[in-house]
Amino acid sequence: RVDMNQQFVMLVCRDYLWTGDRGYLRRLWPNILRAMDSVRLLDGNGDGLPDLDTRRNTYDAWDFAGTPSYIASLWLSALLAGIRLAEAMNDTAHAAQWRRILRKGISNFERLLWNGEYYSLWVDGKNRDECCMTDQIDGEWFTSLIGLGACLPRERILASLQAVLRHNFNREDGLVNATYPTGRKPR
Repeated sequence: RVDMNQQFVMLVCRDYLWTGDRGYLRRLWPNILRAMDSVRLLDGNGDGLPDLDTRRNTYDAWDFAGTPSYIASLWLSALLAGIRLAEAMNDTAHAAQWRRILRKGISNFERLLWNGEYYSLWVDGKNRDECCMTDQIDGEWFTSLIGLGACLPRERILASLQAVLRHNFNREDGLVNATYPTGRKPR
C-alpha cells in the first residue's frame, strides 16, 4: 500500500516529538530510511511526487492513477517529518536530500493537482480525475497536528477545505469521502 510508508514516518515523528525518546528514534531510523526510499522509488518522472503503482493504496476500491493528491500530500508531509527526524539524528545528508525533493514536490503538487478550486483526485499526464476527495491534503492535517506546520500555501489549504465542505458535507449524511461536483464527470 503506497500510502502506508508515509504514514509510518509521520507516526514515528509524532511519537518522537511527544516523547523525546532518542532510543526509540535510533531503533526505528533504519526503517524510516527504508520507508522513505521505498516511496521515493514511486517517482517515475523525477518531479518529486509519487506517480508509479499508486493504485495499491488503503482506498482499495478507488481507481487512482498517476499522481493522486492524497498520496502525494502524505509524501510531502512525510518528507517534512523525515527532515525533522534526520535533524534529530544529525543526518545532514538525508535532511538535505529530502529538502530538495520537498521543494520540487511542493512546486509540482501545486502545478499538477490544483484545479482552481481544490486539488484533483489524481493527474496522469493529460488525464485527470476531478473528484473532490475529503482526504486530498490529509498530510497537511497531520503535520499541523504534530506541530511541523504546512507544506502547501495557506490560501490553497483553506480553499480546498472550503471545497470539501461545499461538495462533500451535508447535514443529513455528514461528511462523505468524495463527490463529483456539478459538471465534473467521473473518469
